[in-house]
Amino acid sequence: MTQPALGMTSPTHPMRAGVLMVATPAAIVTLLVLLFPATRVALVSPSSRIALEMLGLSALVVAAVILSLPDEEDRPTGRDGLVAALVTMALANVAFGVGPALLGARFEIDRGLALYPWIAARNLAGAWFILAAFGRPRRGLAVTLGWAILALVAVESVLIGVGDRLSVPVQLSADATAVVVVDPVAHVLLQVVPAALFAVGSWLAGRLHLRTDSVIARWVSLALLLQSFAQVHEIIAPAMLGPVITSADLFRLSAFALLLAGSFLHLRGLYRSRAFTVRAQQSDLRAHTDLIARLSAAAEQEQLFRAIVSHELATPIATVRAFSELLAARLPEPRGESIDEALEGLRGEATRLLELVGRLDELRDLEHAEFDCALRPVRIVPILEESLGFIRGLEGRSRIRLEAVDLRVLADPVRFGQLLRNLLVNAVRFSPPSSPVDVTGSPDSEGRYEVTVRDRGPGIPVEERELVLLRSARGSNAVGTEGRGLGLWMADRIAVAHGAPLSIEDAADGGACIRVRLEVLR
Repeated sequence: MTQPALGMTSPTHPMRAGVLMVATPAAIVTLLVLLFPATRVALVSPSSRIALEMLGLSALVVAAVILSLPDEEDRPTGRDGLVAALVTMALANVAFGVGPALLGARFEIDRGLALYPWIAARNLAGAWFILAAFGRPRRGLAVTLGWAILALVAVESVLIGVGDRLSVPVQLSADATAVVVVDPVAHVLLQVVPAALFAVGSWLAGRLHLRTDSVIARWVSLALLLQSFAQVHEIIAPAMLGPVITSADLFRLSAFALLLAGSFLHLRGLYRSRAFTVRAQQSDLRAHTDLIARLSAAAEQEQLFRAIVSHELATPIATVRAFSELLAARLPEPRGESIDEALEGLRGEATRLLELVGRLDELRDLEHAEFDCALRPVRIVPILEESLGFIRGLEGRSRIRLEAVDLRVLADPVRFGQLLRNLLVNAVRFSPPSSPVDVTGSPDSEGRYEVTVRDRGPGIPVEERELVLLRSARGSNAVGTEGRGLGLWMADRIAVAHGAPLSIEDAADGGACIRVRLEVLR
């Protein structure tokens, strides 16, 4: 089913129905008043004028206050422009309608002290309505109201100042029962401009309603349509805010009623929107609370699991270490160098495993951005030799060669040993059988201690060197080999905690060369 194009409506569209309901009777009344002068109604009642202007002023003020309420929907409804137009009309109503009527002063229309300022205020209001239909201005309500009041005061001051020199096209009759048109051309020209502004504003507000489905834009469009008819009736049966009330005043009052109805509907929409927002926020809060509860339960289960794993692993590892010591004590001498190295490696690795099991919480922290190591001054060569002792158990696959300068560095011996074993396992895994793996350590040109692990394997392509440092990531050369892609990731995390990430290069004679740098203590 196709949608109507922008600016087009179907016969059943609410906007079009509303326009027909307002424009049809207004046009019929206007036509009757125009063709049949006897149908023109003119009521002479100063008290009714006061009541009518007070009703209009009340409608304008209430509508302005309602529209001033903050709207949570970020749509170009031109709220600030609408409020500025209503305030302009309300101030003009006070100055030229309610004020003179309440003070009991005669409407001095012959001097032009009210006619031109009143018309100018309606022109300014029409301009603000048009700006509002374009979703402008957007400088904030306080700034917009400031400009609206300044513009009104400036224009009215100029017109009042030159009022004695302006010719007035209408006059109040001698018996004060009717308004007589003295200059028909000037009278029509004065009323046509605000009528055109209100008509254009009505059309633009209607288009805005079609684009945004704004309730207030729809009712403003209908109210401005009646305001344009009111200006037409000012041409046919002028009232000019005097004691004579005509059909023009009735159209004005009807327009104010429509505007007030739209404002209250807008207020109801705000209430429903905020009520919906509050319910949504409460639902989100409940969901958030439930999520926190589930996460807390999961964290407790994880902590319990780590405690169980630590307990269950510690016992067999301690048993392995005890049996290795018992085996070393029971084997007859001489045992051979390879057996002694194997027993020593078994005892050493069992000791390191016990320490790592005790630090399972820290293993989880490797994933966190704030992961850190317990750095302290240590001798580097003993750490290197302990790590190599683990790999030498794989003798026959690779030959491990160590060449290092022994210096005091800042490192976490357990974590750095873990880093080295991960690098060495990778080097042995990817090296051809019996090929050497070289481990070197020496100060570099920048005064840091550089540990290098070099193998004779296929190497790591340049485009994959950042990838292999990610968790669970493996390079293209790792196809068909063991591993889960965690070794280099863990090594890099530990290296970063020591002050610098791993550096991966191609070895001069083939293979991969991985470097890690430590701070030297003098």
